[in-house]
Amino acid sequence: MFSFLNKLPCEIYHIIFDYFWAHEILHSFLNINDYIDSILFNYQNYKINGQSIRKSHLDLICQKIQPNQVTSLILSNDNHTPNQSELFRSRVSIEQFTRLRAFKSIEIDDEGASYFID
Repeated sequence: MFSFLNKLPCEIYHIIFDYFWAHEILHSFLNINDYIDSILFNYQNYKINGQSIRKSHLDLICQKIQPNQVTSLILSNDNHTPNQSELFRSRVSIEQFTRLRAFKSIEIDDEGASYFID
């Protein structure tokens, strides 16, 4: 089974990844084998949806994905994800998101929003 996965070109994986959120990609494909891991670490179109995401998924994203690989970011401080924006801000700088094309904030206070806007 794994030898078949190694024969697929990285472009096929990129097409597949384009349909999923970052935490779904990592949870499904990380540590299958070195070839797929190298594709994951070179993929440049991650979309992070922080709305209703588990803290463990956000931790994994922050550990495995570089900010310059992210093109879409949703952060939320709603009842399901309290203080998520503060946790995220403590780990990365907004200036590192050089490929970011879309940003959405949900229930983030003025102080948290100013970090991303200024």
